[in-house]
Amino acid sequence: MKALRNSLLIAATLLIAACSADDLGDYRQEIGPGITDFGDRNANQLKAKMRNIAQGGNQVVAITQFGDSHAAADFFTGGLRDSLQEKLGNAGIGWVTPMDVRGQRNAEMTWRSSQWNLASSRTVSDLDFPMGGYIATPARIGGSIDVTLTNPEKSQGLWNVRMVLKARHHDAISITNDRGQLNLTNALSGMGRWQTMSFRTPMPFRVTAEDTNVELGGMWLQQNNQPGAIVSSIATNGAQLSIWNRWSPEWYTELSATNSDLVILEYGTNEAFNDVFDADAYRRNLVDSIRNIRMRLPNAAILLLSPPDALLRNASGSCQDRTPPSYEIVKQTQYAIARSERVLYWDWQQAMGGPCSIEKWESEELAGRDKVHLTSQGYKLSARLFYRDLMSFVGLPQK
Repeated sequence: MKALRNSLLIAATLLIAACSADDLGDYRQEIGPGITDFGDRNANQLKAKMRNIAQGGNQVVAITQFGDSHAAADFFTGGLRDSLQEKLGNAGIGWVTPMDVRGQRNAEMTWRSSQWNLASSRTVSDLDFPMGGYIATPARIGGSIDVTLTNPEKSQGLWNVRMVLKARHHDAISITNDRGQLNLTNALSGMGRWQTMSFRTPMPFRVTAEDTNVELGGMWLQQNNQPGAIVSSIATNGAQLSIWNRWSPEWYTELSATNSDLVILEYGTNEAFNDVFDADAYRRNLVDSIRNIRMRLPNAAILLLSPPDALLRNASGSCQDRTPPSYEIVKQTQYAIARSERVLYWDWQQAMGGPCSIEKWESEELAGRDKVHLTSQGYKLSARLFYRDLMSFVGLPQK
């Protein structure tokens, strides 16, 4: 199982490097399965807010997606972000990692780091991880991280930044931009625990270590005084929902600060490849996760996004014979919990065409040869299908 997951991570990395970002064209009938509402108590509030923004309202709708490699490539979330911001306006990027993560990407951000190291909660279990499961630490005083926009023409204005960090001293880091060094006096309120430092800056900016005893978690990037949409991707290659158990309990405070209007849970593919799968433990974990989100974000809608279609690469026989060993029970459990917890649900497999549809997607260069990951075009097409279903659910025209 470990070897399989490693091969999936390698395949995901190769796909990210090899896939083209060409326009998708119109060579596929784009009819999604629709978003099923099992009675989410905040669905109407989400609809009203998005309609208000579309009509010129000065608000921000924040969507946060947690997931695995399907989100870590930021082709699906990036495609959704582009469509929503074209429709509602660009309010920013939302949550990003503290520095570049090897094998992953963010469509909006570029990091250039020197003398900083990164730890991930997927491979390390004994650190006090914040939300997202990444910690950056300096190798020496003077180590730097340059935070830049991939497309700087998208914004020439100021950005509101919330940076999560743990430090022993108030001057553990410095922030500089093309206007000079920011005054961070009194920016940190408590030492030795995770806290949030807020500042306003143009892009790009540089983080410099003034002390080696400092840890950086994620950052939240929002355009100053700009209405519209934010779509965050909080994801890790190879992740399962249980990765949350490796994060500090304090991470839910960070979740609250996102003020998310919609939280999407996109896990399940890695669980589906488990030869031995504890369905009861998975069910309890998923229910607890939904209820914790509701506790921290009482006004947010929650959507479970099923895993996309997948097949065992070297298996033979019928479609059922080639289905990952735990795929069906994972999907059935997600659907049952969506009903019992009264949340939203979107069937990614059905959007692709149903069981074994990934073979057709592969033949159309929409899925990779591993029969698990999609190409950049496949993720963007999936995002477009989801966006159209979301607009239909909200009651807005797609254009």
